[in-house]
Amino acid sequence: MNKVVLVPGLAASTFTLHPLRAELEAAGFECHWPGFDVQTAVHGELDALANTLRGLRSAVVVGHSLGGLQGVVLALADNPHLAGVVGLGSPVAGYLNPRVPYFEARSVIGWALPLFGPTEVKRFLVGHATLPFSPAVQSWVIEKLRSLEEE
Repeated sequence: MNKVVLVPGLAASTFTLHPLRAELEAAGFECHWPGFDVQTAVHGELDALANTLRGLRSAVVVGHSLGGLQGVVLALADNPHLAGVVGLGSPVAGYLNPRVPYFEARSVIGWALPLFGPTEVKRFLVGHATLPFSPAVQSWVIEKLRSLEEE
């Protein structure tokens, strides 16, 4: 599985994920946008993401903030086209039991949110907004995507 859908956070555009996309494509992943350019959370973005996944037949969602939460929502809804979720500062807490592998990167702010159920939760000493730009986070995302290819 080398298809990845990159989903921006609230009020952000896909432009914010261009550096991450460049790293993923250099590592051999086929990257796609979610079917919208700017994340508003009220103009059908979740449906657009689901439609994009359906068109790809199977892909991993890598989402920043709200984009990660949208991936988790689709995982909890048992979306058959979702192969995994890599969240970057997703605003989720508590216990989750998605049907697909779910990895979550937390920023300094996110360390306070208790989260149980993901395959892995990794903490990074960076700010929330900088998660997708951090070389350490980008390397970790590539590592997680490669682990999904091995399954």
